[in-house]
Amino acid sequence: MSHYTNHREEIVQAAARLFRKGGYQATSMRQIAQAAGCSLSAPYYHFPQGKQALLAAVLDSYSQEWGRVADRCDSAASPGDYLQTVAPPLLSVIRRAHWFIAESHSLPETARQQVQHMLITWQRSLAESLRRFSLTAQAADDLAWIVLVTALGLDSLTRWLQPEESASPVHPDQLEAVLAGLLAAH
Repeated sequence: MSHYTNHREEIVQAAARLFRKGGYQATSMRQIAQAAGCSLSAPYYHFPQGKQALLAAVLDSYSQEWGRVADRCDSAASPGDYLQTVAPPLLSVIRRAHWFIAESHSLPETARQQVQHMLITWQRSLAESLRRFSLTAQAADDLAWIVLVTALGLDSLTRWLQPEESASPVHPDQLEAVLAGLLAAH
């Protein structure tokens, strides 16, 4: 009786950790296999197109997580409540996915397209959720982009200024208040 273990999820999670730690370009399939505790052939079995297909799976895992976050926020009573509920988990997903921003200029074109598709999907999900609060389609789209760009920018700025934390204009834990303020001004 043979014992077969499907390592696909471990491989995706290991790749996400290694991409976050060292970047996409600097991470090899050998390192991913080692971190996942499997043979070198296992990542290629699950991702025959190589590291780029694995990148797509990592980005998909971020999008699935974002979908679970958006679903949890359905009980919000107002746009402000929604943004206060969605901001912390959104920033959490972005913190784990920050490497794709730093590396976006050096990613292969198809990988950049995958990242772009993921961000557009996130924005559309936010906008759709905001529309249920009687915002016009344009106002919901605009606000969704503002929220996404604010979260991405805050994460990037915080990482840049990290050695001098006192220089950071907004602590990441204050994102909910910043987004709620944006909404109130909108």
